[in-house]
Amino acid sequence: AMVASYPFDSHSPRPANQRILRGVASLAPDDGVLRELALTYSRNSEVMFNQTNRFKCKRGSGGPFPDGVTNGAFWYDLSGSMQDFNYWFSNSLEITLEVSCCKHPDP
Repeated sequence: AMVASYPFDSHSPRPANQRILRGVASLAPDDGVLRELALTYSRNSEVMFNQTNRFKCKRGSGGPFPDGVTNGAFWYDLSGSMQDFNYWFSNSLEITLEVSCCKHPDP
């Protein structure tokens, strides 16, 4: 996927077999700031920001993402992510950047 993902990645800490909330955002108290950080990166990457059919990743890899950003939990619910942990326990604002659709590039 090509996306800038921002917290939260999870709706609550729960086992993987109970994660069924896909397509439902989990907003952090600083959601506006986090979304703006993600948009700032995405706006500076034409391929990420303008996800047309030409630049879309393969089916099943996520997207297309409007404006190249997503709330982590809206995309898929993930407990224990680094960006959520750092938000809660170190007062750090982090986003996750997925910068390529290619998982195995040629050397």
